[in-house]
Amino acid sequence: MKLLIPEDEIRAAVRRLGAEITRDFAKSDPVVVPILSGSFMFAADLIRELPFPLEVDFMKVSSYKDATAPQGPIEVHLEPGTPLRGRPVLIIEDIIDSGGTLLRIIEDMRRAGAEPVKVAVLLDKRGEKGKPVPVDYTGIKRACDFVVGYGTDYAGHYRNLRGIYVLDEPDIAAYR
Repeated sequence: MKLLIPEDEIRAAVRRLGAEITRDFAKSDPVVVPILSGSFMFAADLIRELPFPLEVDFMKVSSYKDATAPQGPIEVHLEPGTPLRGRPVLIIEDIIDSGGTLLRIIEDMRRAGAEPVKVAVLLDKRGEKGKPVPVDYTGIKRACDFVVGYGTDYAGHYRNLRGIYVLDEPDIAAYR
C-alpha cells in the first residue's frame, strides 16, 4: 500500500467542508444522510463540524461486492426512515468514482420529495472519467486507483487506517 492522502490533509478538508456547509445549511434544519459503510468516519468527523440543528439518518448501498470496480446493479440495503418531503438533504459520501451509485441515491432522495438535495464527498477521483454528478462540496480531488482507509475498504478490511492509501495487487490478492 502507498499513502495517498495523509490524516492531516483529510482533517483540513473536513474542516473546510464544515465551514462551507455551515454557510449554506445553518438555517435550514437539514436531514444529513451518510452513505454506509464507507463514509462513516468522514460523516462522523464532518457532522461534528456542523454547529446547527440537523437530523441524521442513514442509507446503505453496495455495488462493489468485494471487487475493485462496480459489479452489476446497485443494491439498496437500508433507506432513510426520516420523512424527506420538503426537507433539505445533505448526502455524505466517501468517494465518487464513476458516479453511478451517487446518481441513483440523488434520484431516490428527489423521488422521496427532498428539496434541495446536496452532496458532500471527501474524495472525488473521477478525473476525466465518470458521469456528470452534481457534487456541491468536495474535500479532495485526486485521480487515483482503488483506495482504502478512513472508512473505505476492500472486502471489509482497511477501514481503520487514518489516511487514505492506494491498494496494490499483493494487498488485494491477500483477501481473495
